[in-house]
Amino acid sequence: HMSRSCLRASRLLPLRKPTPRAPKLHPASGLPLSRARGQHLLHNKGVIHRFVEAADIRSSDAVYEVGCGTGEVTMELLPRARKVYTVDLESRMVEETKSRAQSAGFQNMEARVGDALRVEMPHRFDVCVSNLPYKISAPIIFRLLRRISEGRPWRSAVLMLQREFAERLLSDP
Repeated sequence: HMSRSCLRASRLLPLRKPTPRAPKLHPASGLPLSRARGQHLLHNKGVIHRFVEAADIRSSDAVYEVGCGTGEVTMELLPRARKVYTVDLESRMVEETKSRAQSAGFQNMEARVGDALRVEMPHRFDVCVSNLPYKISAPIIFRLLRRISEGRPWRSAVLMLQREFAERLLSDP
């Protein structure tokens, strides 16, 4: 027979160690995605094409991309824009994007590792394009709007937002 205290203690202990969940992998590159950072990288070519088309990029435009991920959107921006500035929190994503751009012969990209909420935006850009992670959607939008008030306007921003954030944005106060 087990004593009551021993029985109580055995109920509190897990029966087995929880198995760690394998990271979700990006289908095109195989790079692991961070759940904590809310990474949802685009890889559907049709969605990417419509997303970039909506930006109506001119050959004279400088484009600011927040979060290059594995470069799927970047690779669609590069042939359309004069210059693409992109920033990502993770060096592995920036390296993958740089590698893809170089392999395709593009030299009109400036990619850097950094937090888009902290690093300085490009001095001048015409269009902002981003598939924004949920956690930074509001701060990035406010940052873009603040830039207009500082007298350094941009023409348009095409932002893909998580449904829950978009619904919150459109809901009544």
